[in-house]
Amino acid sequence: MKKLIALLLTVLCVFALAGCGSTEWTMSDMEGRESQLSGQDAAAVDRCLKAKDWQDDLTDCISVNLTDGSGRRVDYCPDCGIFNDLEAGRHLELSDNAREDMNTRLGQYVDLWNRG
Repeated sequence: MKKLIALLLTVLCVFALAGCGSTEWTMSDMEGRESQLSGQDAAAVDRCLKAKDWQDDLTDCISVNLTDGSGRRVDYCPDCGIFNDLEAGRHLELSDNAREDMNTRLGQYVDLWNRG
């Protein structure tokens, strides 16, 4: 019986850990077209947003919108490599390499520079 309980607990832990950090992100471009990000790209967005380099205040950039499954919205400017967290009133500026990576990832879904 103890082995069965240990096995069940192990299985439950594996399923719980597999779901951790698996946020779904939807992206909207300037034209209002929406795309669902892949799990890998959503995880990359999550990793960026967990950075500790956030600065107070928002930047005034032309950007695309990203919304997670809970309704949290952040804007991303591909020119500057800046995320704006609208609810928290803060921004995060990516390094040049991180910006290039994020632009490559997000550029698969919508035209990042389509400004009408």
